[in-house]
Amino acid sequence: MSDTLGDRDSYARPSGVLHNNFDSDDADFVRQREADLTAARIAELRMGRGPHPTFDRDHLSKLHRFIFQDVYPWAGHMRNERFSVGDVTYEPVEFLTKGTTTFLAQSRFDYGFAEAIKDVPGNGDLGNDRETFAKVAGKMFGELNYVHPFREGNGRTQRAFVEDIARASGIELDLRVITRTRMTDASTATVADPDAPDMVSILRDAADPARHYALAKAYDSLRTQGLNPQAYNVEVAAEGQKIAGQRFAGNAALTGIIVSQNHLIVAPSRDVPVPDLAGKVSFVSSTPLKEALKAEYNRSVTQDLTPEELARRFNPKDRSIAEGNDVLTRAHDALERAIKTIDHELGVDHPKRDAAVANAAEMIRDNIEHGRGHSRDLPDHAVAHATGRPINRGYGIAR
Repeated sequence: MSDTLGDRDSYARPSGVLHNNFDSDDADFVRQREADLTAARIAELRMGRGPHPTFDRDHLSKLHRFIFQDVYPWAGHMRNERFSVGDVTYEPVEFLTKGTTTFLAQSRFDYGFAEAIKDVPGNGDLGNDRETFAKVAGKMFGELNYVHPFREGNGRTQRAFVEDIARASGIELDLRVITRTRMTDASTATVADPDAPDMVSILRDAADPARHYALAKAYDSLRTQGLNPQAYNVEVAAEGQKIAGQRFAGNAALTGIIVSQNHLIVAPSRDVPVPDLAGKVSFVSSTPLKEALKAEYNRSVTQDLTPEELARRFNPKDRSIAEGNDVLTRAHDALERAIKTIDHELGVDHPKRDAAVANAAEMIRDNIEHGRGHSRDLPDHAVAHATGRPINRGYGIAR
């Protein structure tokens, strides 16, 4: 659903279609071109080809301009500006609505924007802690959505901004695991109440691979029953969360609870009591998700995934993903042994040390992909490849 105005819209052509780079009055054509072209630009952002992040108002404008540059001549301009592009003058937009939601008046825009980003440091680094990231960036996400700085394209720009903060904080964030319905519901909730926890919950789920796994299992259950996951608000329970509803489906590790018509919460099965005669349950989720998933996650990874998929899961910088997974645990053990040997052979300050470690990680990933073990001379090969030194068989690196 597009954002709309109640009065004359200087951003729109006489047909009602927003001014666009295609000089088109065909709304369906413009919508499709927008979807295709912005998807390509967002892919570029995720490859690090976007504007330099400064985590301020200018940063947000540059992200909007980058994402929508192929579609709209007014890309990068916020709705409290008066400006001209060609022979079109764009006036400030005082009130903007979507459905029954009305966003912040542009006359209060400066204050609202400052409040939204006040807890984000100038370098964007919130610390490599998922819960802290979820709480700070989630609150900012909700408040920034209420400000709604642009005439169109706010959601995609705000998500790109949050992804830049995640990268600066060392957090692996994947918002693609969140359904459209959940994002829409969270947007509505945080506009009505800036302290609503919905955006925090979204970022908590999007920043944790274990929660990605739990969501994927819930989506599989919905598809099995002929239902479209995108039509549901699906979340993973937080520790201490009170849950009441109808038991939907489950296994030894996870159970889905329908708490309203299209709202599904996934919780550890050990926390879910026996349903009453109507199939209803009421409980507090208390089991840590990783503990609940340990056996299930290990079974899935070691039995269901191909060696190629296992290799893709291996992240040298994040051992937590390997918890409960024998293959990846052995890989991280091998990497730690290799790093100790490399540091002994080269020294931690050697200019080729990091290259040797990267070589060792790549060799381990290759071993996983081809189902091989990790040999004791792996670090010797990694150092040799990085430095050009030959290997004396049985004696390690040649001096």
